[in-house]
Amino acid sequence: MNKGRHIVLLSALLPMALAGCATTGSVKRAQAAADQAQARADEGVMTAQRAQGSADSAAQAAAQAQGSANNAMTAAQSAGSAAQAASMAAQSAGSRADSLETRLRSLERWKWAKTHPKKAKKHHARHHQAKHHAGLRRPVTADQTSAQKM
Repeated sequence: MNKGRHIVLLSALLPMALAGCATTGSVKRAQAAADQAQARADEGVMTAQRAQGSADSAAQAAAQAQGSANNAMTAAQSAGSAAQAASMAAQSAGSRADSLETRLRSLERWKWAKTHPKKAKKHHARHHQAKHHAGLRRPVTADQTSAQKM
């Protein structure tokens, strides 16, 4: 833009500077050259303004794209948090289901024992003996084996 102003100033001052020593034809030629330079400068200014408009549009598009990217990242983080919460809930539900199954089996055994008291008593005695008295049996040593053979 400053270049255009310099050319206008030059075109205004040139005829005055050359008035004393220049011919009319040379002044006209200089004026024509200055007019052409001014026209080119105006075209340059218009081109620069169009380029600035394009750059502004590109900057706005980039800002919108950045906003969209930020929104997408936030949504992805939210989805990750939701997935983690769902996973934890599933683990908790699985643990709860296991404990409920254990409780159900215990209640089923209790109900069976109440509806079959004689069988339950025999079953409990066998189960009790196998479980609690198994540790009381001593392993047979080599000395005991040889004593039994004699």
